[in-house]
Amino acid sequence: MSTQSKLSRQDRVLEELRRATAASLPAGVDALSGVDAAEAACTLALDRANVSKELNALCRAGQLIKLQGKPTRFLHRTVLAGAFPGCFLPSTVPLGTSLSQYLVQTAAPMARENELSGLERAIGANGSLRAAVEQAKAAVSYPPRGLHTLITGSAGVGKIRFARLMYEYAVQFGKLAGDAPFLSFNCQDYAGAPQLLMAQLFGHGKGAVPGVEKSRRGLIEQAAGGILYLDGVQKLPPKVQELLATLIEKNTFSRMGEASVTRSGDLMLIAASTAPTGAAEIAQFTRSMPVLIPLPDLGDRGPLELLEHLVLFFSREAKATGVPFRIHKDILACLVSAPCPGQIGELKSRVKIICSLAYLEYAGSTAPSGLMEIGYRHLPGAVTSHLTGAAGSPEVNALFSRFRQDFLLFTPGESPTLPLSPAEEEEKPPDAGELPGGGWNAEKMDSYIERCIGRLHTGDTTAGLKNVPPALYECVQRLFLNHPAYQAVGQNPGLLHGFLLHLKGAVERCSGGLPPASSPRGDLRYTNPQEYAAAVELREALVQAMGITLPEGELDFIAMYLYLALKWAGASRVGLLCVLHGEGVAQGMAAYVNSSYGARLVRAIPYENATALDLLLEQVSQAAHEEDQGAGVLLMTDLEPLTELHRHVAASGIRAETVSSISLPLMLDLTGKALRGGFSLPALAEAGRRAVPAAEGTIDGALGSSFLTRIIDEILSTSLTFLNPRKAAETLLLVLSSTLTELDLSYSDEIAVKFIFHCAHMLERVIRGEALKYPGLRGFVNAHGALMFLLERQLAYAGEVFGVTIPACELAYVAEIFLPFAS
Repeated sequence: MSTQSKLSRQDRVLEELRRATAASLPAGVDALSGVDAAEAACTLALDRANVSKELNALCRAGQLIKLQGKPTRFLHRTVLAGAFPGCFLPSTVPLGTSLSQYLVQTAAPMARENELSGLERAIGANGSLRAAVEQAKAAVSYPPRGLHTLITGSAGVGKIRFARLMYEYAVQFGKLAGDAPFLSFNCQDYAGAPQLLMAQLFGHGKGAVPGVEKSRRGLIEQAAGGILYLDGVQKLPPKVQELLATLIEKNTFSRMGEASVTRSGDLMLIAASTAPTGAAEIAQFTRSMPVLIPLPDLGDRGPLELLEHLVLFFSREAKATGVPFRIHKDILACLVSAPCPGQIGELKSRVKIICSLAYLEYAGSTAPSGLMEIGYRHLPGAVTSHLTGAAGSPEVNALFSRFRQDFLLFTPGESPTLPLSPAEEEEKPPDAGELPGGGWNAEKMDSYIERCIGRLHTGDTTAGLKNVPPALYECVQRLFLNHPAYQAVGQNPGLLHGFLLHLKGAVERCSGGLPPASSPRGDLRYTNPQEYAAAVELREALVQAMGITLPEGELDFIAMYLYLALKWAGASRVGLLCVLHGEGVAQGMAAYVNSSYGARLVRAIPYENATALDLLLEQVSQAAHEEDQGAGVLLMTDLEPLTELHRHVAASGIRAETVSSISLPLMLDLTGKALRGGFSLPALAEAGRRAVPAAEGTIDGALGSSFLTRIIDEILSTSLTFLNPRKAAETLLLVLSSTLTELDLSYSDEIAVKFIFHCAHMLERVIRGEALKYPGLRGFVNAHGALMFLLERQLAYAGEVFGVTIPACELAYVAEIFLPFAS
């Protein structure tokens, strides 16, 4: 049975292009003319229109190179990449140019024996499967037909996939013929019918099977010259196991009803069982099989290999849907941490379910950027219900701490590279408002209030208040009681503390004959009569209680303090949630902060050992609704999978931001800023993120920086004609992020601005059909072929978003941006 008959139409077309491209290599570069749709259709006996459709699909997937012309011709990219390593291979060779312009003429084609096989490229080939891969290569390479092999492992670990990789390795390296069969048979389907089972495997003579007069070849004969894969051999009855043992040991067998006729078994047998080596069910196979290959469970292969499987499966879904999407590392961390008893098969199904939910949401809404996003809401219950707040695996935590970007981008036909690394001054709040007739003194007072309140978390709160004379404290309390408008100031521990500290200093200055604080410009008796009247009332109370008369300059200062403090107290405060791993950690930190400020400001939500992730998400959403006063909610978290909680909260209609890697000093600082007011939610979040050292090479949040925002608003928005500046910047930043990861470069505003500004205008030139010519293009691509190929792959996403194909001449200019940094 030919393998061609079992391949899909697209796979047959791809295989024909591989064969034709490889056959033309010995004749030299000039002979690489490619294959057109009519030629491929004739060779494969297929309809030309169907072949043309498959060729274009394969070209879009990056597996073929298109040679424009009449007719359009195609070459196999992988074959050429192996023959001309380091050379830039464009996706499309424009009409009037030749592929030879991009290839180094002296490059000698590489032998196929030097190519890594699929078996050697398999996930874990250099890790958990290293021994299995070496055993498999030895088994299929042994003359004359390979060594019979037993593969053991739990259901879903990928036994049949591993067997197919063994077959492909044997074909690639000439151990099996190109048309050698690979037949698969599930023994469990015939567990209750041993006679039928033997007929399927060994065949039967005339009349051996009731109702069947003709003889029939079994699978052993049909697989002659190739491989027969038997799955579930632990279900085989003892009699059949004995017959197969004879085949394994002597390479002979007999058909049912022909016991006197001995036939030769010219095949390699690969058996698979879920029973472990040594189990009674497969004792006969264990004794007979020359090679035993155990495959580990997915949970025993380490988080990196599990993550690589996720990337593979998500890449396939991006290709299947044709929609680019991105996933935050927290979501990947959840998937890596969640148990997967169904092994690789269950993981693959889990990814399909996640993508189907995300696609349903994406297809039913307007997505201006064309980018689908996968979040917590798309995770199945099997993931969220089994993840708790218990301490995560150190290996998982270590793996995701090495991520150099927060999102992983998946585009159709392109598998992303894992962004793994080898194992500022605080923003000041805006003015609380300027006192009418004031000026610079209002700003100075605003800063003074901030400094007073800021002393709250330095540990001198109690000592400071103990030194405030009781009579002074009673006068202030009476003032707030008599003037309900200022009760909000008295109820705010920070503002009250600052007010008392200043009055204590004023009393001491007055007693010591020192000059008063500088008074504001303007006459507050007229501009702020209410505050000034309250200051006069307080002075009179202090005269009666303490015998001290405050000077006029102090009255102006007190009036201004009351005015600005009231504005601070009346502003909507950003809500604060503390969500941390472990039992009592969140409660302990929140209690300390709340005690420091003398008020309940931070709400704690613990992610404890027994807390399921879906329950935690529900608790966080509910708490955010309760804490939001209109200014939004800041979530203070520690590590994955909590560093992206604000997106889940935002989906419920509450403005939210997250500051991760929170520490007690940082929580105290952010709480103080939220208490004092004057910080919007984005400003408070940015202050927190700046206080946490960013991972080297990160690009997350770049669009939020004032520097890049200014570039977008002041430069791109005034110079672009066709493109939306914000959409262009977002798209190009995603491209830049992935490009920097592959080049192992760190993010900087310098490279970001150069890349965004140049590429945005480059896209506009291509849209207008005015691409720039690049002098000496051939020499440049020969010198920097690897960089050109990388940029072509990365910028293909931008091309898809804006509906253009970026030519090599423009890619060369983009490459020049990276050369100084890459060197």
